[in-house]
Amino acid sequence: MASISLIRNGISMIGKNISVQRASLFYTGNILCTNRLPVVYYTARHNSGGHNPLAFKKLSSQPKSIIKASENDDENVLQVLEEEAPESPDREYMLPSQRRKEYSDLLIKRIVASDNIKDLLDIYQKHSDVMDDRHLLKVLQGFNALVAKGYEDCSSLHENELFHDICLRLYKSSRRMDVSELVYLLQYLCRLQVPAKSKLVQAVLQLLRHSLNDLDLRLIVQLEFILKKLPLTPLSEGMLMAIPPIMENVLSQEPLDSLSMKQLSQALSICASGGVRNMGLILQEIYKRGNIRSGNLAMTFMWSLVDMYSHSGKPVPLSKDDTFTREVLLKECMDVFAKNLEMFRINQIETVLGKLCKAYKNQDSHSYNEYLFNLISKTVVERKVEFTKIAHIIRRLLKMNFLSEHLVSYVVSLATKYPEEVIHAQCPVSPLISAIVAAPDFDVTHIDAIKVILKHHSLNIDPAEPFRLPILHVTLDLLSVGFYHEPFLDVLTSEEYLSQYMEKYTLGYVTSKQLLQLNQVLTVLEKTHYRIPEKFLMDPVTPWKDLPPAESALCGKLQQLLGDQDFFVSGVVTENDIYFDHLIVLDDDGYPVKIAHMSVSQETNRICDLSIPMHTKRIAILDIRPSDSYGPKNLMKRYLRLDQQLLEASGYIVIPIFQSVIGHLTADEKNLYIKSLLEKSGVIV
Repeated sequence: MASISLIRNGISMIGKNISVQRASLFYTGNILCTNRLPVVYYTARHNSGGHNPLAFKKLSSQPKSIIKASENDDENVLQVLEEEAPESPDREYMLPSQRRKEYSDLLIKRIVASDNIKDLLDIYQKHSDVMDDRHLLKVLQGFNALVAKGYEDCSSLHENELFHDICLRLYKSSRRMDVSELVYLLQYLCRLQVPAKSKLVQAVLQLLRHSLNDLDLRLIVQLEFILKKLPLTPLSEGMLMAIPPIMENVLSQEPLDSLSMKQLSQALSICASGGVRNMGLILQEIYKRGNIRSGNLAMTFMWSLVDMYSHSGKPVPLSKDDTFTREVLLKECMDVFAKNLEMFRINQIETVLGKLCKAYKNQDSHSYNEYLFNLISKTVVERKVEFTKIAHIIRRLLKMNFLSEHLVSYVVSLATKYPEEVIHAQCPVSPLISAIVAAPDFDVTHIDAIKVILKHHSLNIDPAEPFRLPILHVTLDLLSVGFYHEPFLDVLTSEEYLSQYMEKYTLGYVTSKQLLQLNQVLTVLEKTHYRIPEKFLMDPVTPWKDLPPAESALCGKLQQLLGDQDFFVSGVVTENDIYFDHLIVLDDDGYPVKIAHMSVSQETNRICDLSIPMHTKRIAILDIRPSDSYGPKNLMKRYLRLDQQLLEASGYIVIPIFQSVIGHLTADEKNLYIKSLLEKSGVIV
């Protein structure tokens, strides 16, 4: 009688007599079997208790479904049923291990070919006894694919007992999995919405936590993406915090050429949000790969590139070359995103604008792109986007000092055609008023739109707390176009209101300055009886004390053109306490007159301290910084428009000169441009 003999620590199997004396098994040689002996199969399952003993479970002397024991000498291993296993002339020459591998692969193929959850569960139910971790992960991957395509629902799957059994087996065998299998397991569990606090997910996270330093770049990127999708737990949050330092170490040791562009994008995102110092390696690799053509890829790269500024408020330290590479890549991504704008949803466009807005606020000038902003404006108008989303887009563009005439015209038309929709919209509307009053083609229809917007529920004054509204800001916007909104003026000039405000809040510098300007408008223009009580006004000298003129090349250019520094004075405050940058005085023929100081020691160049001949023209030059105007047409912001009106009402000829214009000109072009502006105002140069 032939026999099977397996010897290890006192375990012996002779013929049909089988005894198991210890809970561990070691296979010592080839299986020898004849057709006179039935084959009995055993499998070992992991037990997490003690010293990882193995628990043996008898499968069957007649394995079910696609596996059975052959009674022939040449078919003495697991064999797939005839209808499931294609004919193979080489099978009879295979070793038992090779046959098991072949049939295991056939089972994998059947799992992969399943197109619904019922089939996958049936396969598991029939063949669970011979499935190892590889099969279980494939089953889970199948569930994952079906749910991702929307063919199946996670909730119904969670209620299935077989799914619970699969999860239990994976929980027990997870300690034997390598790190890549654990990452994929976590990915499938995340997609299948298995609770983050479940024992299985927490066990996988614990195992990965201990293996973080063993992850390569690809797995780090994949794990970080999964962790962000999971609901935060203390464990997952700690792992997310640990990933950037690990990424920094791995970047210096592992080549990047094996990563796809998508993986590079995800790696860059980790580095940008985590402040990884050597992220320049990723930037150079992306640059080396060539042009970015995909719109989606351009968007994800753009997010990461602007995140370098928008997260901490400070740019991530990069070398000079890496900084230049970032700027080139950001411009390229913006251009590609703009060209593929039609493929993106409005929510995605809003997200991009939000990220660019944060970066711009943190001094990233390269996040400003007029070509992109113009295309976005035209696209949302063509799509006839709802009022609420338009309001959010305008607000973000204004924060980046960009005013779209397309969007303003569209908002005006919506407000006049659908007033009820505008009045009840759930969005801030004060930025819309700022945009409308700054429009270069402001007319009666704009006033009609403003009247509708002023009825918005967010601008209704609550007597219990009137100062919760930005009424000072809105009132100044309205006054810049000569619109006197009496309900707001009643509140702002009320001593009771201002006293309540000062009791609850500190009257900050900006608010004090705005109150002063409001009072100047009400006083100088003299179109209304409203006035701010004097005790709430700051000392008019305070805002301009030791204030230098705007820092630009304009001062030097004026000296070159006028021939002498005495022909103009910088940093001037008028009798009405209005500040402007440069003063030129002209005689009756239009020639500049030298200006002498009557007082040697003065904190500011107050107009009363200057010796200015009678019957002369006064030219007030406003040196306007980029942050004080809206692109792309260089439209002055509200406070400068009010200053211009106040100066003109006081008899000054005002010349606005925009730094954003002269900054792009050569030295000779600057001289010609400034000279032309002076000559148009009557200055003979």
